[in-house]
Amino acid sequence: MSIKSICIYGAGALGGAIAAKLASQARNDATISVVARGAHLDAIRDNGLSLREADADRPINVRLTATDDPSTLPPQDLVITGLKGHQLAPAAEGIAGLLKEGTRVALTAFRGGIFTAIPKAGMPNCSSTNSIPAAGSGG
Repeated sequence: MSIKSICIYGAGALGGAIAAKLASQARNDATISVVARGAHLDAIRDNGLSLREADADRPINVRLTATDDPSTLPPQDLVITGLKGHQLAPAAEGIAGLLKEGTRVALTAFRGGIFTAIPKAGMPNCSSTNSIPAAGSGG
């Protein structure tokens, strides 16, 4: 399966960096979008998304689709979360709306409790056996 649509759900420091790097490297037939909120969303819409890399002469700046309402985006080939653990359960319904047959999902910042909320939001294939302990979580 070719990945042509990618949504970064949560475009803070981690998600924003992933989105900027992916968008800067994406082919013309690929679309990168982000779900963000508040002043950060406004800044992305107004100025694009920038990433400063330590070894680069200048920052990467990309324009991409940014929204606070994931239902405005079409189903995606890949969804990457850039959320804090406590934000994942409330976002599960929005994430579920981005899925279609064959969508790949990368949950990046999960902590305890995430896999009890996601199956209720239409992601029944997620379970605690799919989890990887977060760094420093002692698990």
